[in-house]
Amino acid sequence: MLGLVYNGLLNFHFQEQRYAGVLQRIGIAYCLAAVVYVNTAWRTQVAISVAILLAYWAAMTLIPVPGFGAGCLTPEGNLAAYIDQKLLPGSFCCYTYGDNEGILSNLPAVVTALLCALAGTWIRSKAPSGKKVRGLLLSGIGLMAVARVWDPVFPINKLYWSSSYVLYSGGWSVLLFALFYWIIDVRGWKAWAFPFVVIGLNPITIYVVQGLFDFGIVVNIFVRGFADHLGGFKMPFLVLCVLVVKWLFLYHLYRQKIFLKV
Repeated sequence: MLGLVYNGLLNFHFQEQRYAGVLQRIGIAYCLAAVVYVNTAWRTQVAISVAILLAYWAAMTLIPVPGFGAGCLTPEGNLAAYIDQKLLPGSFCCYTYGDNEGILSNLPAVVTALLCALAGTWIRSKAPSGKKVRGLLLSGIGLMAVARVWDPVFPINKLYWSSSYVLYSGGWSVLLFALFYWIIDVRGWKAWAFPFVVIGLNPITIYVVQGLFDFGIVVNIFVRGFADHLGGFKMPFLVLCVLVVKWLFLYHLYRQKIFLKV
């Protein structure tokens, strides 16, 4: 529902409304991943993830699309785009022929969510912290290696959330997770991360609010006159100021202990 509101639901322009979106994808993917996670062991979760990625690959390459045949992975001829054109009303983003958070590509996105859950399970295990870091590093490298091998036959592509894209983006995420786990939890260097904690406790809040409210209005009240004298640095300065205002908004919520949880 937040995703629909973000996309303009309250404007009541239902024919032009975009019904897919980032928050919608998070809701669907996490809902399905949660069902798997709470009802299965981690080995089964891995098996289900592999099965979903292989099934999606098979569907995208073996099921024929009218006018293009089977195995067409072009923007206009892939199966995910065709299903969006037939079943998804309203407008699309972010390419002409389908939506990059469309119907069929929700399936591999479930695996993206399961990768997060598996990483969390590993971090919460009783393994030594050094072993946890090594496990994350090896997993991230392994995911990226498999994605690269898969890329020639099922390209790394975010628009239809290809199976190789799931592994490649997941691999980068796991590597970054390992880095920050080592810095913050293992080494204990935490103070520098406070600005990110403030953001991380209300990520959906700022995502929705910045889509509904122009923080630049606040910035213009205070710095418009000053910014006019900065020449070529005006736009970078204004962007930085908008970022600061957004953070201060989140910091106020943090101080008041107001956190949006869905």
